[in-house]
Amino acid sequence: MISRRKWVLPGLGFVLLSGALLGASFTWTGNGGDDAWSTTANWFSAGCAFCFPDDTGDDALIPSGSWTVDLVDGAGDPDEEIDDLTIEGDVDFGVVSGSPTLKVDSLTIVGPVEVAMGGGAIVSSTLLSCDE
Repeated sequence: MISRRKWVLPGLGFVLLSGALLGASFTWTGNGGDDAWSTTANWFSAGCAFCFPDDTGDDALIPSGSWTVDLVDGAGDPDEEIDDLTIEGDVDFGVVSGSPTLKVDSLTIVGPVEVAMGGGAIVSSTLLSCDE
């Protein structure tokens, strides 16, 4: 007779799930060779080397400076949904293709900045504006 044992690791499921729910913080660098939101090299995150903000727990920062950020209408998931987007610099949101929508829980605009939409949309349930 062969004896079989089942091993149950109750904490493992929680650890894997909680990591996905916590999200990560990203800062736009624009170092990706294009201006696409979904190009991982355009973002810096201490917690994820080959990622871009695309999960509901993620926060994204567009730092001071002048930037072009192209939203991407992907075939499988045309809309990105993140937690918070903070804009501290001038940014021109363009579109690579289609009509993408970036959904954010809160959009914070810091200081006198210019934000242009060349297509697509940013949808937020909360808009915060702070002049420095």
